[in-house]
Amino acid sequence: MKKIKRIVLTLLLITVFTLLYGCSKDIEGESWAYNFEKTKEILRLNSDGTASYVIKVYENGEQVKKTKEYKSYKKDDSYITLTDKNGSELRLRYFKDDSGITVYETTEYEPILRKDENGIAGVWADKNNHDYFYDFTVDGSFYEDGYFTGKYTVDAEKGTINFVYDGDSSKAVLYYKLEGDSLTIEYPWPMVPTEKPEGS
Repeated sequence: MKKIKRIVLTLLLITVFTLLYGCSKDIEGESWAYNFEKTKEILRLNSDGTASYVIKVYENGEQVKKTKEYKSYKKDDSYITLTDKNGSELRLRYFKDDSGITVYETTEYEPILRKDENGIAGVWADKNNHDYFYDFTVDGSFYEDGYFTGKYTVDAEKGTINFVYDGDSSKAVLYYKLEGDSLTIEYPWPMVPTEKPEGS
């Protein structure tokens, strides 16, 4: 009888330690930062099902970043869906790779100059701030925000724009939706696990 009690007690202790170890390992959830600012958290997915995300908003025409809290999130193989306290959802397209994740941020653009009524060729400016824009030429070149240049191709069936940047030939795949005078672009931002600042 004593032997059975000892076995049961041992199994119980193993179960308790396993649960404690598992919980402590996952207590922080996931924390992600842009790969060029590895100590500044942008997206947090907490183990209790809540989340936070640094969103870009406009105040008096100026773009500012604010951390918004979400009461819940869902994550599948293609999207992270954040739900705020009012029930509004923010769907973030993403994919995972060896270095971390790439999250797509959505911006809506309006036409300043259309060069193709049925395509994206033309000048498109951020609806909230015209300092951010794309100039897509008819011959497949682009000019981004007044700084970056390169070549682009469109895959209308997949809803993608493929960028090859001048200089370092880096590539990016953007998702787009063109509806009348509205061009919505999802731009990829590579993220890595958030690192602690030096000296902390």
